Amino acid sequence: STATYKVTKIVDSIPVTLPDPPTPPVPEAEFSDSPDPPQLLSNRRSGQEPPSEDPVWSQLASEAQSQASGEPLLVSFLYSTILNHNSLESALAFHLANRLASPSMISTQVQSLILSAFAASPSISTAIRADILAVASRDPACTSLVDVVLYFKGFHALVTQRVARHLWHTGKENIASYLQSQMSQVFQIDIHPGASLGSGIMLDHGTGIVIGETAVVGDNCSILHHVTLGGSGKKDVDRHPKIGNGVLIGAGCSVLGNIRVGDNVQIGAGSLVISPIPQDSVVVGVPAKVIGTIKRNEERDEEEDSPAELMRQNVMEICENNQFNI
Repeated sequence: STATYKVTKIVDSIPVTLPDPPTPPVPEAEFSDSPDPPQLLSNRRSGQEPPSEDPVWSQLASEAQSQASGEPLLVSFLYSTILNHNSLESALAFHLANRLASPSMISTQVQSLILSAFAASPSISTAIRADILAVASRDPACTSLVDVVLYFKGFHALVTQRVARHLWHTGKENIASYLQSQMSQVFQIDIHPGASLGSGIMLDHGTGIVIGETAVVGDNCSILHHVTLGGSGKKDVDRHPKIGNGVLIGAGCSVLGNIRVGDNVQIGAGSLVISPIPQDSVVVGVPAKVIGTIKRNEERDEEEDSPAELMRQNVMEICENNQFNI
């Protein structure tokens, strides 16, 4: 089977169709005795070359190699986080484990936990590749896949939540809660392990994002900083928003209660959404009101023309049938 995602930026060499990745092995930790940079870059161990069937990993490793060649101070860091690994899963598990560890939960324990989740749930591997390409294609500040994987905490939080959700639904709620706590402390992003997130999601900047237990976020959505997908009351029921596909939620928005936000909706920055929003709508305000609909091209590509893909923060640029007086 294959999973298809659009790539509109970064490199032309990544094909649009990505194969479902193979179940990653759980490698033993291996580190060389600090070779000098030329040896480190030119004598990579046998079996460490990126597999051709995974173009995302191949491109990531190539970029890391190029960056290490051009910046000696990053050689050790890039080697330990990317170049010493044989898969995206292995690299992410190592990097996130070092971010999520604590004095009482060492990084090798967290690394093993993450790798086990990747191996048990291949859908995580597919989703994280879509997330990487989503950030690369939508964020003009992103210049490489290395940026996403090593430096963007919104992506780190997404991967952490995907692992925590797997644990949550396999009877390991306590360790899932540990990961949620560390995610909140380290990344300042709080996503409950019970929340359901689609693929191709971008959490831009990320700081202050809160997503509750029964929230659902569809595919190819973009969520900016200080967004809350919150509940309505304290009862243990389905109490959080359901966000459709291709939705852009602007900075500082709150969407509260078990309400439906339709596909291809744009919610303007600072809005408070407390009632359902029909698809293709542009909404803004406190409380949020529909001010128009998403402009449609004659030959509209729903993914490329969705608010989440366009990332236009000025709602008037994407709105037609404008009912808003400014």
